[in-house]
Amino acid sequence: MAATNTTKKGAGGGGGGGGPAIGIDLGTTYSCVAVRRHNRSEVITNDQGNRITPSCVAFTAADRFVGDAAENQAALNPNNTIFEAKRLIGRRFSDKSVQEDIKLWPFKVVAGPDDRPTIVVQHEGKEMQFVPEEISAMVLSKLRDAAVAYLGEPVTDAVITVPVYFNNAQREATLDAAAIAGLNVMRIINEPSAAAFAYGLDKMPPPAASGGAAGRMVLIFDLGGGTLDVSLLNIGRPGNNSNSGSFEFEVKAVAGDTHLGGADFDNAMVKHCINEFIRKHDAADEGIWSNQKAIRRLRTACERAKRLLSFTAQTSIEVDSLHDGVDFCAKMSRSRFEELNKELFGKCVKAVEKCLEDAKMDKSGVHDVVLVGGSTRIPKLQSMLHDFFQEKKLRHSVNPDEAVAYGAAIQASVLNGDSDDDDADADDKKRVMILRDITPLSLGIEVNLDHRMSVVIPRNTFIPTKNVRRYSTLYDNQTMVSIIVFEGESASTHDNNMLGVFVLSGIVPAPRGVPQIDVTFDFDTNGVLHVSAVDMGTGSKNNITITNHSGRLKEEEVERMSREARSYNRKRKRSRSSLQINSGNLASGEEEAAGLRWGGGLLDAAALNSELLDVEVSREPGNRRRRRIGRRFLETMASASGNGKQGGGGPAVGIDLGTTYSCVAVWRHDRGEVIANDQGNRLTPSCVAFADDDERLVGDAALNQAALNPTNTIFEVKRLIGRRFSDESVQKDIKLWPFKVVAGQEDRPMIVVRHECEERQFMPEEISSMVLAKMRETAEVYLGKTVKNAVITVPVYFNNAQRQATIDAGAIAGLNVRRIINEPTAAALAYGLEKMPVSNKGRMVLVFDLGGGTFDVSLLNIDPGVDIDMGLFEVKATAGDTHLGGADFDNELVKHSLREFIRKHGSMDIKSNHKALRRLRTACERAKRMLSSTAQTTIEVDSLHQGIDFRITITRSRFEELNKDLFGKCIEATENCLRDAKVDKGSVHDVVLVGGSTRIPKVQKMLSEFFYGKELCRSINPDEAVAYGAAIHAAILCGGTDDKRLVDMLLRDVTPLSLGIEIRDDHTMSMVIPRNTAVPTKKVKNFTTLHDNQIEALFPVFEGESASTNDNNMLGKFILSGIPPEPNGVPSIDVTFDIDANGVLHVSAEHKVTGQKNSITITNHSGRLSKEEIRRMALEAEGHKKKWIKQTEA
Repeated sequence: MAATNTTKKGAGGGGGGGGPAIGIDLGTTYSCVAVRRHNRSEVITNDQGNRITPSCVAFTAADRFVGDAAENQAALNPNNTIFEAKRLIGRRFSDKSVQEDIKLWPFKVVAGPDDRPTIVVQHEGKEMQFVPEEISAMVLSKLRDAAVAYLGEPVTDAVITVPVYFNNAQREATLDAAAIAGLNVMRIINEPSAAAFAYGLDKMPPPAASGGAAGRMVLIFDLGGGTLDVSLLNIGRPGNNSNSGSFEFEVKAVAGDTHLGGADFDNAMVKHCINEFIRKHDAADEGIWSNQKAIRRLRTACERAKRLLSFTAQTSIEVDSLHDGVDFCAKMSRSRFEELNKELFGKCVKAVEKCLEDAKMDKSGVHDVVLVGGSTRIPKLQSMLHDFFQEKKLRHSVNPDEAVAYGAAIQASVLNGDSDDDDADADDKKRVMILRDITPLSLGIEVNLDHRMSVVIPRNTFIPTKNVRRYSTLYDNQTMVSIIVFEGESASTHDNNMLGVFVLSGIVPAPRGVPQIDVTFDFDTNGVLHVSAVDMGTGSKNNITITNHSGRLKEEEVERMSREARSYNRKRKRSRSSLQINSGNLASGEEEAAGLRWGGGLLDAAALNSELLDVEVSREPGNRRRRRIGRRFLETMASASGNGKQGGGGPAVGIDLGTTYSCVAVWRHDRGEVIANDQGNRLTPSCVAFADDDERLVGDAALNQAALNPTNTIFEVKRLIGRRFSDESVQKDIKLWPFKVVAGQEDRPMIVVRHECEERQFMPEEISSMVLAKMRETAEVYLGKTVKNAVITVPVYFNNAQRQATIDAGAIAGLNVRRIINEPTAAALAYGLEKMPVSNKGRMVLVFDLGGGTFDVSLLNIDPGVDIDMGLFEVKATAGDTHLGGADFDNELVKHSLREFIRKHGSMDIKSNHKALRRLRTACERAKRMLSSTAQTTIEVDSLHQGIDFRITITRSRFEELNKDLFGKCIEATENCLRDAKVDKGSVHDVVLVGGSTRIPKVQKMLSEFFYGKELCRSINPDEAVAYGAAIHAAILCGGTDDKRLVDMLLRDVTPLSLGIEIRDDHTMSMVIPRNTAVPTKKVKNFTTLHDNQIEALFPVFEGESASTNDNNMLGKFILSGIPPEPNGVPSIDVTFDIDANGVLHVSAEHKVTGQKNSITITNHSGRLSKEEIRRMALEAEGHKKKWIKQTEA
């Protein structure tokens, strides 16, 4: 069968066929999709907010899952969950590597027609078979759907990447998979070449001043989940012409292995663990190997251990009730891991040596060594490469998980003929990039009787290429010849790989050696080989497009599978649609009775005129008013931030310090960049774990060991920060946490752990500072610079104590917190930057932010005014709950599951089993995610408590019923926000979803119905929008941008609650600053004494909406003394409430005659950290960092 329209515009890649073109990295374990637009490549997130999608497909009785949803249920459905299909595509069932893999896979693979490997699953009540191309097509469809959802238009054109050593059969099979998925493959390119594009786009050598442009020699080391590729490229000017406007990526040599990757390191650990289990428990070898569920669970534990060993010298592999009710636990040290995989590590270095040898290049001639692929995070690999290249610094500047898709998107854009009309020169590099790739193996035919290999195209020949060689007959009067095609480097075809065979007939009988037969090898841009033969005497011809001789899919088969895929997608779309939809005023001069408390007694009130000061005056012409507000705003910013420039030197970052996950971003090169951590994840778990020795883990490493170390793994600390231990919400949370929280001094919550062989206590600020330090280090590694300045976001309803505690945490982490801003406001900045209205009427935007632990609703007006380049983001009203988020939905599932367990098995002491609670919580969170994709799932935990397995079915409707009250609170808060703003729901232009919990279908459906069926805005990544917006604000504050969109961007936030003081003896609340007043703001109110000869007054400060302070929250109190004795009502005392740009309240009182003053910066009255405590904690944190660096270097 002919190849599927392999290049839409031919090899030259001419004009586009309409619509965007995407780049796809179809990986063994994870896949990724990207697009190039607006002068940059953008990696596209999937429906779970992840930028990499598991290459995983699962089948159930009634449904099919792809990506995260499939992976989430793999442990419960191992026989029908297919992964690593890339290791089967284009191969024969009888291949040795396929037979080795089958032993470790829980799903069934059998021999199909023509020795094709065929995957067997139970689906829709019957046994079904799929070829690997179909499974890969399902993954490709998932990626295409993600791109369509993100771009808002159909997508058909794509560049897909493959490993260098993929043979013709594997490349053709990849093209077939794409055709089944409805994609038009513009080009197949090698993975390291794509990564070189991603790296080289920003590293292109400048034109030489004189004497040529030799370019830069770059070695790409790409070790992914299942394949290893090494490529040496020269990035330079064509022909070393320094005046050329083009850049050439010339591949000099390649090496690698299509069967070496992260999965192989996992396999080595799985084999080791099974051998240990058999040795310890005298188990039957065939018994555990046939227990597919046990193998799946063990593989997951081994992969987790592998990741942990990138951070720590030792970990444990632990699986409860692994096989026949027997628990498995084994220690695994980094050195033991390296010993188990010694041969694999050796193969990696040998591939590098071979690549350099083929290129005739000394290692010292390599300028850059670029690491690509998730498995390059393994410390041993980095150490070996570092030593091999004589301690050369390895390049981590491209995200190893995303670089291949990023580069593929660049190539797709080039082939599509894209141009950027708004800035013709900005993307010049992209339009003039030339890729010169090579053949990885020699190609030829078998000649003579001794099986000799006659090379037609030598390895490392540039492609596309076309070579012709002339042959003749071996016998007299021979009328036909067999053309047998091979690839390989041996002189004998016995040691090479046969690619295909065809017969040329019709040769005129003649003596041997007389007929002239021209054999043409045509290697196209996709790396697919077309071979033809022609008898020059008769013109008789025959040809073959090389595929695996086990047989490529027929055209009819591809078309049938494509129809089935389209039919399934239509059915799925119908199913999905049935399940979900998808400030201050001038003083009025009124008299107010004000009474001040004296000592413990109550005072009479006197009526005095009050004057309130605010920052805004109305009734000015719009443009003049805007400019005045803008000047006032920028002056305030400069005042609050020092000089308003890059304080302390270095870049400023934006940090979303979340309850369950945190995120860091930076604004540079006129765009926001969300920064991936050392695991390649753009979200970092807000999780800290302590070992009994001196080890401390933060982020992914902490989360990966949480099930093994639940009492010392701290999460959701944001629910404690700035709170009192006695708070009702704290007491409720403690019951569900496996770690210990006790009351400390001044009712502070203190977290108790075992660390450094003793019991230690930490304040919430310290734990949060560890997460912040992780985010700071992540940014420093990415930027290559010290990072000090940051904008940190908090929920709208964080009170003064919580905001101050967050600032303290930043200080402990060594950060200069330039501003605290509200989370939905930050998200609005991210949304508004791309959606700035084109008219001066403004746009009313409601930001609905439901995260892991908090909920915020904000209504903003994004108003460009007369000058549409200047954006004013004015918050009209806010509402929310600091204790409502994804964790609360999890909690309801946990409570329900515990009730079910106790009902079935009696009243057992399961609630004190912290390990069981941690494992159950993980299973419940997984089920919650699954219920966004399916109507029903299971919560299943083997050997949950006292050896008893737990399994229940949970439906989406049951989940919604359990959380009915929480969903109701979400809508109630939305109503309150609109009511406070005096805005009708019909006047809201956009409803923007932020926070991972907005993916819950019920939330989306309720919101859509509330806003009369309005389509909800999903154009910004809900997990990253807050950090992105914080980075924008950080750039504004620190002068880190010349982007006019940012320079002229003004933000006016509001105070979420009314603020005032208690007066008289009836606990009356005298409001000084009403809620929804724009901040920063400063207001003054005049009070007097209640008693004759009163010489001091007590000022209790409250926040809340009740007329009685009994129902409000006290923030703090202070005393003004030294008041001259006078009749009540005579003394005049000005009380000033000053809310700074961080939303922190400063209150002062001054006797107008004597000038006697006192003040307070409001914190929780349980006590803010002292400067000495912050300094001590900061020193400890710095000491820990130095110790960790020393250990890492050792």
